[in-house]
Amino acid sequence: MSLTKIIATIGPSIEDYSVLKTLALSGMNCIRINTAHASEESIEKIVKMRNSLEIETGRIISIMVDLKGEELRILTKSGDIEIKAGKEYKISDKQFSAWDIAINLEKSIGVIEPGDLLIAMDGRVKFQVNKVENGVLTANALTSGTLKNKGRLNIPGRYVPLASVTERDREFLQLAIKHQIEFCAMSFVQSAGQINDLHDLIMEMNGNLKIIAKIETKKALDNIREIVAVADVIMVARGDLGVEVPLSEVSISQKEIISVAHSNGVPTIVATQILESMVNSETPTRAEVSDITNAILDNADALMLSEETAVGKYPEAAVKTLSGIAEYVERKVKHFPGPDVYFGNRVTFSISKATRVISDEVSSDAIIVITRTGNTARMVSAVRPSMVIIAAVPHRLIAGFTTLLRGVIPVIIGSDLSETITIPQIIEQIRQKGMINTGNRIVVTSGIPEMVFGGTTEVKVMTVGDVVGRGFGSGKSMKGKLTIEPDYAGEIILIKGKIDINKVRGKKGIITERQLKREEAEKLRSSGITTLSGVVLFRELKNSTEISVDIETGVIYL
Repeated sequence: MSLTKIIATIGPSIEDYSVLKTLALSGMNCIRINTAHASEESIEKIVKMRNSLEIETGRIISIMVDLKGEELRILTKSGDIEIKAGKEYKISDKQFSAWDIAINLEKSIGVIEPGDLLIAMDGRVKFQVNKVENGVLTANALTSGTLKNKGRLNIPGRYVPLASVTERDREFLQLAIKHQIEFCAMSFVQSAGQINDLHDLIMEMNGNLKIIAKIETKKALDNIREIVAVADVIMVARGDLGVEVPLSEVSISQKEIISVAHSNGVPTIVATQILESMVNSETPTRAEVSDITNAILDNADALMLSEETAVGKYPEAAVKTLSGIAEYVERKVKHFPGPDVYFGNRVTFSISKATRVISDEVSSDAIIVITRTGNTARMVSAVRPSMVIIAAVPHRLIAGFTTLLRGVIPVIIGSDLSETITIPQIIEQIRQKGMINTGNRIVVTSGIPEMVFGGTTEVKVMTVGDVVGRGFGSGKSMKGKLTIEPDYAGEIILIKGKIDINKVRGKKGIITERQLKREEAEKLRSSGITTLSGVVLFRELKNSTEISVDIETGVIYL
């Protein structure tokens, strides 16, 4: 699976459990629910399917409820209107008695000024305002096109006082909290205050949802630093953003948004037209592959599919294609940059940077982060280590919170991570789940058990397994079946007497309790045989035992 996370929007194409299971096994990490097309019954069904998927596949899959919010819409009184470029039109609010074209929200008229652009129908129809008088706009059409009733309207650069959460949104929030859904996405964010208001509302509802701020307005782009400081996740929603700003600026805006978020350790999602051609085609365009590659190189944590999985003909192929591209890019670019500047907790950030450096230097097989809240996993992910990050967490909901963090795989530990559980016990639980193997070298970062209320304070390098002996090594670390002299049948030979060079040729290595003479050591080295000498065994080893030897530390593991 790719380190980059994949979000799939649910719809008619993937409402079947078997199809959803295929997507989960292909790399889907999160299911998005577009509340514009959802109901209480459909959400309950999705939650039940998700829960079954987790039991069957062993993978933690989160859910995102995408709140619709209050929207600006253009209204037409008598059906479609053909707009002609250069012609002047009167536009009012829907309460005005003699209107042909109106805006659905009366309060929006008050913020519009002469010179402002009104962009309708996703940019296909544009007006420039010449005059605002008595609640009526006089505007020239800049383009010709068909204006349809209830088409989307954008007013770039203007703060329109939209309701952050509608009554319908409240209902979906209550459902999300009831079913312990992990994420809610807020549409048309314009300020940090809106995120704070939503956060307070979730708290009043006794909920614990992470908030995804959708950056899709010019105002949000202007206020990106303030929004990043209070949001849990940032989504680059390129659809409406591409209407609010010139198309030539969308790509650079994407990079700037991700950069600001990354500097705060906040994960990012890139959305809209990721694989749009695959709605009707089994293969993507070259431009789409290039776009996905650049989004990953920009340092996005996750990529989101919309119509591709909701209504597309090839949802499984879309997820597999996205996963395959991400895996290739991640193989070619081993070291993605961490934040150049970080504005959060300096101690956690410093420990996270040290974790990356150490794991690179010792060529660890995995990083294990022991975390109560998921915050340490978020920061270690932000510094972008090249290996997988296993987040040991106490509860299912915390596990769900980590599913959008690049490179993080959550594991629920059978404990509240209290002072009574030790790091070796946690590692053993992870080993039993098949995520690491005996002999793997791992880097462990945690703040527990010493710090009861969290706080990342330490980094350890460990090898998975029970320690049964230690000596002085030369050569390469090895793993294999042990046999004891005079039996030379195994891969690693425990020798108590004289070493017969001819008998150990072709073996992985030898273990001996005595110190090697320099001549012996040189002959074994030149023969490519790993040696562990001067060994002290903590327990008796038997023939045919599978062991691992970490040559750099000189430790023997079972």
